[in-house]
Amino acid sequence: MVGADAVIEAAVTLTAHNQRAGLPVRADGGLSPRLGQFRTASATLLDATRPAALCGPSVIGMHTDRLPARLTSERTLAAVVTTHAAATLIMVGLIWTVQVVHYPLFENVGADAYPVYQSRHIDRIGALLVVPWALEGLSIVALVVIIQDRMMRALAFIGAALMGAILVVTVIWAAPVHGELLDGFDAERHDTLMVSNLTRTLLWTARGAVALCLVWLVSDPQRTRSVA
Repeated sequence: MVGADAVIEAAVTLTAHNQRAGLPVRADGGLSPRLGQFRTASATLLDATRPAALCGPSVIGMHTDRLPARLTSERTLAAVVTTHAAATLIMVGLIWTVQVVHYPLFENVGADAYPVYQSRHIDRIGALLVVPWALEGLSIVALVVIIQDRMMRALAFIGAALMGAILVVTVIWAAPVHGELLDGFDAERHDTLMVSNLTRTLLWTARGAVALCLVWLVSDPQRTRSVA
C-alpha cells in the first residue's frame, strides 16, 4: 500500500497548496471534488492491482508450470545416464574378456582351422557388441547435448573423446589386423592385435570410470536441476 499512500499524500499536499492559493476546496476542509475523485480512483487502482501483480494466478502459474518440465528433464537425464553406464560397463566387461581370455587362445586354434575360426569370430563378436556399442555411442552424444552442469558436462565431453579414440584405434589399427588374420595365423600380426586391443581395453576402462562418475553425480539433486 506504499504506492496508494504516496498518491494520497501528494493529493493532500496539492490541496493545501490550493487553499493557500484561494482555489476551491470543499467546506469540510477536504479535497475539491475532482481531487477527491482522483484520490479514490488512484487508491482503488493500486489496491486492486498490487496483490494481483505479486501473487496472482499468472505469476504463480509461471513458477508452478515449470515444475513438471523440470521433473521430466531430471528423469530424462537419469534415464540417459543409466543407459549410458549400463552399455558402457557391458562393453568394458566384453573387451576385458576378449583381451584376457579370447585373443590369447588364437594361437592354439591350429593353422588349418584358423581362417574359418577367425571369420566366425568376427561375425559373432560383431553381432554381440553391436547393440551395447550403439547404445553407448548414442547415449554419450545425448549427454553432451542435454547436460548443463559444468562438471557433468566436462565428464560427458571426456567420455565422448574417449569414445572417439576407441573408434580411431579400431578403424586404423585393430580392424585391419583382423582382416590380415583372415588369411591365416601369424604370430607378429597376433601380437599387434593384442597390443591394439589392450589400448582399446584401457580406453574403455576409462570410459567405464567416467560413466560411473556420471551416475554418482546425477544422484545429487542439486546437479540434476542443471539440465536442458
